[in-house]
Amino acid sequence: MKLYIIEDRCTQCGKCVEICHKGPLIFDIDKKEIKSMEYCNVCRLCITVCPENALKCLNE
Repeated sequence: MKLYIIEDRCTQCGKCVEICHKGPLIFDIDKKEIKSMEYCNVCRLCITVCPENALKCLNE
């Protein structure tokens, strides 16, 4: 599983970073990127809290 940020939907609100205890290690909101999936346990809290539906989790 891998997280993706849909750039044109992301408003850089930071809610994904706030809800995740490893958020700063995973997300780079300024660049609208996933920095590293190494720390992500794919709990999907970030997906549920995103008001713009800008995060997706896909099988890879």
